[in-house]
Amino acid sequence: MALVIIGTILALISITYGIFLLVQCKRDRRGNLIPKFKLIGLNALLSFIGFMLLGFGIVTLKEAVLEWYEIVDFVLGHLLFYAAIFLLISTYFIYFHVELKDRLFRKYVYQIMLYSIIPLVLGGWLLAQGWANHLVYPLVKGISLNPFGVVRSGSFQGISFYAVFILIGALVVLKITDYKLYKQYGKHGIVDLVFIVGLLSGIIGGRLFYVLGELDQYIGRPFVEWIAVWEGGITILGGILGGAVGGVICFLIQHRNRYNIWLVADIAIPAIFLAQAIGRWGNFFNIEVYGHPISIEGLWFVPRFIQLQYDVAGPGAASGMMYMPLFLIEGLLNVAGYFIITLVIKRIFRKYYKFGDLAFLYVVFYGIIRACLEPIRDTAYIMGGDNIGFTWSSLWAYGYILVGILGIVGNHLIRRFILKEKAMNQRYKVLIFDMDGTIANTDQMINVTYRTLYKKYRPDFEPTDDYLLTFSGPATEETLKREFPGQDQKDMFNEYLKVSKENYEKTITLYENQLEVLKTLKQQGYKLAIDTNKETSLTKYTLELFKMETLFDFVVGLNDVKHIKPNPEGVDKIIQHFGVKPSEVLFVGDTKYDYLTSKNAGIDCALFIFRGKDDPAREINSRYHYDSFDGLLKGLSRE
Repeated sequence: MALVIIGTILALISITYGIFLLVQCKRDRRGNLIPKFKLIGLNALLSFIGFMLLGFGIVTLKEAVLEWYEIVDFVLGHLLFYAAIFLLISTYFIYFHVELKDRLFRKYVYQIMLYSIIPLVLGGWLLAQGWANHLVYPLVKGISLNPFGVVRSGSFQGISFYAVFILIGALVVLKITDYKLYKQYGKHGIVDLVFIVGLLSGIIGGRLFYVLGELDQYIGRPFVEWIAVWEGGITILGGILGGAVGGVICFLIQHRNRYNIWLVADIAIPAIFLAQAIGRWGNFFNIEVYGHPISIEGLWFVPRFIQLQYDVAGPGAASGMMYMPLFLIEGLLNVAGYFIITLVIKRIFRKYYKFGDLAFLYVVFYGIIRACLEPIRDTAYIMGGDNIGFTWSSLWAYGYILVGILGIVGNHLIRRFILKEKAMNQRYKVLIFDMDGTIANTDQMINVTYRTLYKKYRPDFEPTDDYLLTFSGPATEETLKREFPGQDQKDMFNEYLKVSKENYEKTITLYENQLEVLKTLKQQGYKLAIDTNKETSLTKYTLELFKMETLFDFVVGLNDVKHIKPNPEGVDKIIQHFGVKPSEVLFVGDTKYDYLTSKNAGIDCALFIFRGKDDPAREINSRYHYDSFDGLLKGLSRE
C-alpha cells in the first residue's frame, strides 16, 4: 500500500510540475527553452519513478508474483513509456503553441516530437507484456456506469472504449487538418464545423451500410434496434462515404470559393487512416475483427495481452491457438498507408501531383487493404455472406478501388485538357518571379546578415531597418561595393555568403498561402520562371529548402547572365526558352528594379506590396499591385 501512495504522490507532482513548465515555455522564447528542456527531462525521470512504484504497488496488492522477465518489462517499460510521453506532450505543446522565431530550433523540436513516438510505442509494448499475465480476460469494454460493478459480457452500460477510441481518432484528423490548413491560410478553425457534420454523417452512413448489409436480420425488428449504434454495428466503409458526403456539402455551403476544397481533401482524407488505426483498438476491447484460429507460435511477435484477449474470442480457440487479430494487422496497414501516401508517393511523384490525388489514393489503398483482409475474416463479422464469392464488404472494397483509380485518372485528364485549355485562353502564358522579397521573404535574413557585417567592418554605423530593406533588389555585389568600399570585394562577397548561409534556415520564410497559389497557377497551365540577381546555387537551394523546385520550369540567376537586372537579358532568355510573345509574359516582383526590368523587356509588371503603407513599390506606376499571393491569383483569374 505504501508503494501505491508514494507512487501516486510522485506521479501527481510530476504531472503538476510538467504543466507549470509548459506554461513557462509559452511565455518564453528560445533563450530560456533549452534549460527548461533539461527540467522537462528531469521531470520525466520523476514521473518514471512515480508510475513504476505505483505499478509495483498495484501488483503487490494483488499478491501476484512477478517473474524476472516481467520485472525487466516493468522497469524498462515505465522508463521508456513515461519519459517518451512527457517528451511527446512537451514538444507537441511547444511546437504548436509557442511562437518560435528560430526555424532551426523549431526543426529540432519537431524531430524530438516525431522520434519520441518510437520509445513511446516500445515502452507501451513492454508495459503491456509485464501486465499481461496479471489481467482478467476478456478485458473490460469501457468505464462502467453500472453501480453493481464492471460488466464484462452482454450489454454494456457506460462509456465504451470503442467510442472513446473513435473520438480520439477523429480529433487526430481534426488536429492534423487544422494545423496544415493554418500553415496554408494562417487561420485556425476552418474545418471545425465540417468536422462535426462529417463525424455525425459518418456515424449515420456507417450504421446505414451495416443495416443494409445485414438487412435480413433487421426486417421485422423495432426501429430503435435499427439505429442502436450504442450496441455496435457500424461499418467503416459506409462511415467513410457518409462522412465524406456530409463534410463536402458542409464545406461548400460554409466556405464556397474561399478555400481550395481539393487541398483540404488531400490533407484530411489520408489522415482518416490514422483515425482508423486508433479506432481499431476499440475493436480490440470488444474482441471484434478477427480471423480464423492460428498457432500462437506463428504470431510470437504479437504482444501477450493481445494473444490472451483473442484466445477467448468467439467460442474459444484450442490450446496453443488464438484468433488472428485482424484489428492489429489492419491498424498497422492503415498507419503505413498514411505515410506511404503523404510522404513516399507524394515526394516521389511530386512533379506529377495534382490537388485531389492524395484523397483518391486513400480510397484506392483502403479498398486494397479491405479486399485483402475480408477473405480471412471470421464469418461472424462478414456482412451479407458466408465468406464465399462477393460479400457485401468485399463488393464495397473493390468498389473503393475502382472509384479511386477512376478519380485519379479523371482528375489528371480534366486538369490537363480542360484547365489547360482555360489557361491557354488567358492573357498571360508565362509568369516570371523575382526571388528575394517575392518568392522568399528574406527581409530578416538580409537584416541579420548586414548587421553582422557592419559590426565587423563598420562598427561606428548603425543602419535602420528601413535602410536595410532597400538592399532587396539590387545585386549583392553592388550593395557590398557601395557599403564597404575599402574592403576587398571578393572577400566581402564570400563573407556575405558565409554569414547569410549561417542564418538562412533560421530567418527565411514564405508568404501566406504562397505554396498553394503557386501550385494552383502551375496546375492551371501557367509556365513559372525566376529571374533574380541572387546567386544561382543559392536560389536553387532556397527552392529545395521549401520543396518548390518542381514548381518552376526555368531559373535564371546571377551566374546565368552577363548583365543583371534591370537589364532585360534574363527575361529575354526566359521568353526565348518558352517561345512566347512579350505580351504573353508577366513579371512579378517587389522593387523598382523589377519594374525597370519589365519595362526594359517590354512586358507587363505586377508588384507585391507586402510591407504596408510605406512600401515604396506603391509609388511605382506598375500595371498591377497586389498585397498577397491570393490577390495575385484572383487578379490573374480576371484577365
